[in-house]
Amino acid sequence: MPASIRKGAQGFLVWHSQNVPRTHALPDLVILCEQIDPSFSSLATAAAQVTPYGTAFRYPPIVVGLSDLDALEALDAARDARAFVLARLPSTVHP
Repeated sequence: MPASIRKGAQGFLVWHSQNVPRTHALPDLVILCEQIDPSFSSLATAAAQVTPYGTAFRYPPIVVGLSDLDALEALDAARDARAFVLARLPSTVHP
C-alpha cells in the first residue's frame, strides 16, 4: 500500500507539472504536494507511519517484530492517505 500512496502523490505532482523525485520517503513527497495544496499537511503523520513498510521488507536487513496491530494501523493509514490523494485528482486519472 505505501507504493500506491507514493504513486498517487507522484501523480499529483505530475498533474501539477512538478518535478518528481525518485524516493520512497513519503514525508518528502507530502511536503512537495503541500506546496501546491496545503491540506496535504494532514497526511504528514500517515506518511511517516507507512514509509518504513515501503522499504523494510524489500531491502536487507529485514525489520522484524512488527505486530499485526502495527501492520493493520499502517494499512488503514495508507488507505486513508490514498483516498485523500485520489480525491484531489480528476476521476479520469484514477486507477
